[in-house]
Amino acid sequence: MLWRIALLISLGCTGTLLAGQTGVRPELHRQRKAATDLEVSGLIGGVPRGESRFVTRGFLLSLPRITVHLDQFEDFPALSKPGVLVSGVDLEVLAARLGAAFDDASAMEAICRDGYAAAYPVGYIRFHHPIFVLAIDGLSPHAWAVKHHAYDAGPYFIAYAHFEPHFRILAHDDRPLEPDQITKLLFATKDAVYAGIEPREARETPLGVTPVVAGFRIARQNCFRCHNSGEYGGSQSGISWKKLGKIARERPQYFSDWVHDPRTIDPQTKMPANPDYDQATLDAITRYFAVVTLEGQ
Repeated sequence: MLWRIALLISLGCTGTLLAGQTGVRPELHRQRKAATDLEVSGLIGGVPRGESRFVTRGFLLSLPRITVHLDQFEDFPALSKPGVLVSGVDLEVLAARLGAAFDDASAMEAICRDGYAAAYPVGYIRFHHPIFVLAIDGLSPHAWAVKHHAYDAGPYFIAYAHFEPHFRILAHDDRPLEPDQITKLLFATKDAVYAGIEPREARETPLGVTPVVAGFRIARQNCFRCHNSGEYGGSQSGISWKKLGKIARERPQYFSDWVHDPRTIDPQTKMPANPDYDQATLDAITRYFAVVTLEGQ
């Protein structure tokens, strides 16, 4: 569990803006003209289905911004130095200014240069208010990294003013999703994003009631970042949701051990361990993968 403790310095967005005052729409370019251009796709006005457009960093910098002091940021320790300020745009404000469809049925994916992808249902965004970070101490993430000889999280990353878990399922707490090196935002419906990973049982049973449904809710937040199902989810690992299901069905103990501490099996793996997961949690995730991918065959 990663905790983010921050002091909110100033708010650059208002309830009026969130209520639908979208301001000036961006100019949508057909091609990326600079490394800091942000690719956008999906349910956005002016973007044909299946295509992408690009918006400039200049447009993003024109939006109402939030500035926070990060006292702790474990993924990027250099940002925890005293006095470091990050500033960016609330994700819901950004969606509105881009002209994206964004209601109770919506979801968004932040896609990174290395294939990592964080999926944000609208409820998560409205509860946690993730910040799409544009600057660190007034510099772009890249310029700040060069100046301090630090990790380059640019062109964009996501942080939080203060993160408090919203739910707990078995031994899994709601987690801050903090992708870095973001190059693309994709806007869709929750049904579209999760269609390939939702078990039939979840449509009939409240989340968290059965092991399979509990496993689903854990996996969609934790595993979906690096493992894809079709066009959604991350591609960083190179192992698809379907392949995970095959392993869970044929080698359940191996699958469970891998989720708990993959480095005991492969010391070179980049997958992080989940030491807080107890056996009930590991069993739920394993049972979920064994069931859901079999349903999709």
